[in-house]
Amino acid sequence: MKTKILLLCLGLSVLTLAFSACGNQDKKTTTTDQKISEKVVYTCTMHPEVISDKPGKCPKCGMDLVKKEPSKENSTMNEDSAEMKNMEKK
Repeated sequence: MKTKILLLCLGLSVLTLAFSACGNQDKKTTTTDQKISEKVVYTCTMHPEVISDKPGKCPKCGMDLVKKEPSKENSTMNEDSAEMKNMEKK
């Protein structure tokens, strides 16, 4: 009887470890995919239309290009697009 209980506990432990290991792999893959899809973009604070994939100087004013967050870039581009559409209507 003790042997059956011991084997049952051992079996449950193995299954628990197997399921928890499978769950962790999905999280790691998602994080890796997010890092690959994120792209670093540099822009000038005075001339936001100047965009580069590496740091350097703004060709218009010579200021240092600063890193821009990808999520902010998308929202800024959407706001700029909306402003341009409003200007074209006027």
